Amino acid sequence: MRVVTLNTWKGDGAYASRLAAMAHGLKGLSPDVVLLQEVLDAPALGLHTGHALGRHLGLHVVNLPLREKKRVVEGQNVDSRSGLAVLSRHPVRATLSIPLPSAPQDGERAALVVEINTPHGPTTVTNLHLTHLDDSPLRRRQLEAAQRVAKRPGTALIGGDFNSHVEDFALPGSGWRDCRSELGHAPRSTLTGQPEGPCLDHLLWCGHGRPPKGWRVDLDQVCAKGQPVFSDHCAVVVDF
Repeated sequence: MRVVTLNTWKGDGAYASRLAAMAHGLKGLSPDVVLLQEVLDAPALGLHTGHALGRHLGLHVVNLPLREKKRVVEGQNVDSRSGLAVLSRHPVRATLSIPLPSAPQDGERAALVVEINTPHGPTTVTNLHLTHLDDSPLRRRQLEAAQRVAKRPGTALIGGDFNSHVEDFALPGSGWRDCRSELGHAPRSTLTGQPEGPCLDHLLWCGHGRPPKGWRVDLDQVCAKGQPVFSDHCAVVVDF
């Protein structure tokens, strides 16, 4: 099973070309499950990143719209949402949204829990995007809120944009393990075009079910002008 997590950067940059590149790039990765953050939903323009990618990849789509505000997309200032989506090759058996602790200056935060029927048994993936504020205790509370709900029978995973190094979270004793660390890989930047940048995007494994066997960063290219081809975040690819 291959799981990919990718922050899709809302409608920023050259959205149309980025969306086409993300669709082509993700298809080349042949994922079974995709966790998307900052998923643009702009009804006035007929745009929805999660549904567009799901159609191109032929995957089931579960969407959680969040964080409504006006945003500039392809030069137009439109009402939109920036939410979460999970794409799955296998049938979805149940979904759940979990409100996470938040701060007024940050806004709405939630986690999307999706239970999937795979040929090798049940898999639960929890997709989240933790606060960007310089507030480590708040991020820890947000992750802990998700952890209390996310562990289910079979293989259970928590992934997404943590906006922090995984070492900033109290994982020892929590029952959750970072897939990168579990496989012995050193931290690698997950920000596009910033090879010395921080590793902010993670996938955690609950310690039972199918274990991780491969971890890497992908979809990290920049164009000739130095702008991201896919997104301002790279994709993290984990094989189980």
